[in-house]
Amino acid sequence: SYKSNYFTFEFSLLDFTDAQKNQYAYKLENLDKDWIYSRNRHYASYSNLAPGKYILKIKGANHEGIWNTKGISINLTITPPFWKTWWFRILLTLLLLGIILSIFWIRLSNIQAQKRKLESLVFKRTSEINKINDHLAQEVKVRRDTELNLRKSEEKFRDLFENANDIIWTSDLNGKLLSVNHLFEILSGYSNAELIGKQSIELIAPEYRIRTIKNYKKTINGKPVEYETETISRNNERKTLWLKLRPLKENSKVVGVHGIGRDITDLKKAEKELKDAEELKRESLKQLLSEENNVSKASSSLQSFLKYIVTCLLYTSPS
Repeated sequence: SYKSNYFTFEFSLLDFTDAQKNQYAYKLENLDKDWIYSRNRHYASYSNLAPGKYILKIKGANHEGIWNTKGISINLTITPPFWKTWWFRILLTLLLLGIILSIFWIRLSNIQAQKRKLESLVFKRTSEINKINDHLAQEVKVRRDTELNLRKSEEKFRDLFENANDIIWTSDLNGKLLSVNHLFEILSGYSNAELIGKQSIELIAPEYRIRTIKNYKKTINGKPVEYETETISRNNERKTLWLKLRPLKENSKVVGVHGIGRDITDLKKAEKELKDAEELKRESLKQLLSEENNVSKASSSLQSFLKYIVTCLLYTSPS
């Protein structure tokens, strides 16, 4: 078998006249190309022989050097392992062919199923597309009408932007001003050319800047913010403003901030004056109540004193 592929052969001549001078040669057909002359060595070894059929031929020469050309031969057969047999190879080939055909059949079935599914989907999508085309035709008409109306209203919007009663501006993610309206220029004391590209935080009073930065970060993170702050104009005039910030988006991505502000300086002054007047009113009322208390106590004391006098007069009058 293929596990017993190591052989050693011993051989000898029947000439014992001078055995040391006997010579030998051997050859394993299907392995050795030529005869191997081993002189007086009378054995041969082979290992790791591949499965197959072999013929071991041996010849010898006596002490006079005369060779026996006929020699002897031995047939050897080494059986291969089962995985190298023809029947195993055929079985393996058939198995692989069956696997390939099975894969092909499964693949073909999947393709046909996908084809049917795709045909159904195409039919469904075609119907949807036809409906969509009808809607698109209507939308195109609506958009054309809308564009026409937008063109007409664009000038009105620009006029509103420039002449609004509130300050309006836009800035990028870093806080640089991109556009401002006319009232913004008036309150800040800067021209439009000076304001564009300027950091908006520079117009905020120092004690309000940290709060403004926090609100600005909230806005660029997508959250609208309303708050009050103080600004400093070019001539160092302070104004109290109510601000509303909202994210400025393009294709659902925040690219900046849009802001609206209102000057509430006079309103805050009026609130303060009203608060001071209320405080003064409370103090005056408290003082009035205190004085009334004092008068009440004095009146009570006077009444007690008069009662005492009357009592004394009654006891001292002649009976």
